[in-house]
Amino acid sequence: MNHRRIIGRKKYVFKRYSNTYGLAFKIERRRLQIGMRGLDIRIEHVGSTAVRGLGGKNILDILVGIRSGRRERIKRKITELGYDFIETSGNARRLFL
Repeated sequence: MNHRRIIGRKKYVFKRYSNTYGLAFKIERRRLQIGMRGLDIRIEHVGSTAVRGLGGKNILDILVGIRSGRRERIKRKITELGYDFIETSGNARRLFL
């Protein structure tokens, strides 16, 4: 198999599915819920690690759904919890942290 290296990008290695993904999500979801208590949010586990048996890049993808008009407040709260905001990723309707 020929793998080309993209300059500036890390090469991802496929990992087998692990039950650890579900546990890690539950822990992180609880941390986010506590940190954003009182805000109307929904937290979902998405991506390959959310699919039992699939495997993937060993990255836990979490989607935080919010009501419109609360974007900056939610962004501030999440960054206070230690997430880094990646301004060059995402788009007008989606933040990438």
